[in-house]
Amino acid sequence: MTKKINAFFSILILLVVSILSFYFWLSEVFDFLKFHDEIIFSWMSLSLISIPIMFVFPLYWFYLSLRYEQEYALKKVNKIMPHFKCMCVFAFALSCTISFGYLSALKSKGYILCSGVPSGWTPGTARKYVVDKKLCFSSGRQHER
Repeated sequence: MTKKINAFFSILILLVVSILSFYFWLSEVFDFLKFHDEIIFSWMSLSLISIPIMFVFPLYWFYLSLRYEQEYALKKVNKIMPHFKCMCVFAFALSCTISFGYLSALKSKGYILCSGVPSGWTPGTARKYVVDKKLCFSSGRQHER
């Protein structure tokens, strides 16, 4: 019975994390599409879409272990392993494609890349893009389009 309870709570936690990461991903995408005068772009925020995709496999495993015996669940999970690997590659490719597409959209709209690391970010995780070089030295989104 303890295994069933653990599987149930694991499913619950994975579903909550998946839903939250999808919500935050949508929030970031809609914020990026507003094209403010100042944009701090992070490839990591767009990779949030990969979390629900990658959690499909463990969700399936916990669901099967909740309903059936371990041997049966293991057989079923082994059958979908190649599909899971393809989904992980797809999630990575999707994140990269969206990131490169958005960066080219910024360039075509005339955004300028500021030098340095945006305030509050770890080096290599985000870059600041602005419509006017003077905004590179400001510390927030005071100027909206």
